[in-house]
Amino acid sequence: MKKLKTIIFSSNSFSTTSFLNRTKKLVLGIETSCDDTAVAIVDSDKNVLGRRNFSKKDSQIRLGGISPSVVGELHRKYIDRAVNESMDEAGIRFYDLDAIAVTTRPGIVVSLKVGANKAVNLSQKYQLPLIPIHHMRAHALSGGLDKHTNLKYPFLTLLISGGHALLAIVHSPVDFELIGQSEGGSPGECLDKIGRAIGISRLPQYKEYHTGAAMEEIAFEAKKVEDYTKYQVRMPSVNGCNFNFSNIKSSYLMLLQKVPIDSIDLVSMCASVQFTITAHICSKLHLALEKLSSEKSHVKQLVVSGGVASNQFIKECLSKVCKVHSIDIITPPKKLCTDNGEMIGWAGCEILNYYDTYGISCAKRQILYDIKDYIYVKDKELIGNDSSNNWGPIKSDKKIVLTSLLPFSKDLILK
Repeated sequence: MKKLKTIIFSSNSFSTTSFLNRTKKLVLGIETSCDDTAVAIVDSDKNVLGRRNFSKKDSQIRLGGISPSVVGELHRKYIDRAVNESMDEAGIRFYDLDAIAVTTRPGIVVSLKVGANKAVNLSQKYQLPLIPIHHMRAHALSGGLDKHTNLKYPFLTLLISGGHALLAIVHSPVDFELIGQSEGGSPGECLDKIGRAIGISRLPQYKEYHTGAAMEEIAFEAKKVEDYTKYQVRMPSVNGCNFNFSNIKSSYLMLLQKVPIDSIDLVSMCASVQFTITAHICSKLHLALEKLSSEKSHVKQLVVSGGVASNQFIKECLSKVCKVHSIDIITPPKKLCTDNGEMIGWAGCEILNYYDTYGISCAKRQILYDIKDYIYVKDKELIGNDSSNNWGPIKSDKKIVLTSLLPFSKDLILK
């Protein structure tokens, strides 16, 4: 846990009176948890007034992965420009803002510190409240940013990315209950490592692609069930709603050691890997929804977000599972599934509205709204209270016929 040192500013002169009386909130969101320098100005009516996102994907591809020192330097290079250009696009002054929201956890510490330092400096200079945001919570809340979506608490969220895989019940913007998490690896990392082992990055047409995106495009050429099952491996055995992508990764890496690379059917391999990962995720989602239904839960919506959630095949399979359980699935647009400033600004709006709507005491609100002299950043932090042990070991009454997840089957089959 790192403490960010800044010039000490007195907050005694700051008054929340005018701020608390404003019904429409305007928040600057700053996101620097990994390799994107992202900033956005969002209001509580779901309007994005300005946004900038400087991505370092080319550096990742060149270096073969994320280098903390490199992304930290690039964040420092772009952060001022991202903030200033977003404000210019929005056509507002800093004094028009109600608060600044910034990602403080989890993430790469050197990256988080750049955004956090910028947020603290702006907060002190313009006497603005500062709201620390949990990166994964923001992904979950981004499902409510669409004006055509009426997201209601409580809802279920499935967050799948290069660093995470989890299921959580969202009771409010500040109350998350973790019911399933990965015991090893993540879907994004699994796709990336297997894709690299296959040698996808060496193919000229996919040189500028992220490995997972390249695998999705190649797998799209699969035309029959056998293409998705040709290179099947055993599904991980994990209690409850937890995941294990390390087992899937290890199984495929062992398989690749036994099969000459030049003899591999690339389309079938990519389709099989993608299908195995998707089937694992869908099986755990089915289990969670089955248990929620048996408990007469008020959960009626699922938000799917995170970088891997932009995979169209995975989204379509998840939709089939939700349809069986009469659950509405909400998938934010692709630009909101990857790291972005909009979701951070929106999370800030949701937290402010929650504190106002539910009559949180002035003393507690003052703690949130005080001008901060520093904020903490963390590389790791659970999304909320861990209840995953209470959700396992549990077994499904009816299991998914996995091949019914494929495009060739109209509806999901349970047996």
